[in-house]
Amino acid sequence: MRIERKLIILCLVCLLVPAVAQSQEQNNWDFELAPLYLWAININGDIGGFGVSSDFTWQGLALIDFQPWRNVAIVAGYRAIYSDYSNDGFTYDATVHGPVVGIDIRW
Repeated sequence: MRIERKLIILCLVCLLVPAVAQSQEQNNWDFELAPLYLWAININGDIGGFGVSSDFTWQGLALIDFQPWRNVAIVAGYRAIYSDYSNDGFTYDATVHGPVVGIDIRW
């Protein structure tokens, strides 16, 4: 069993290029923004265990997303996982942490 909490701290559209055009048939302005790049910072965390599969476990993950294409983002960040598990004399009580780099494909 795990309880998960996700928090998106910042979603920032950078390098916006305004495309402004005046219509010939109508006397109004059409404003369009063409985002070239999308940056986001994501922070995720969850806790679990509670005696179901392990005594206690948690993880924390902080990522920076760079989305140069509509369905693909490049992500980099840092992750830490703690697990406290014991079974038939075997005990695993450790925190593992380190950098995370990857590609996020969205559809």
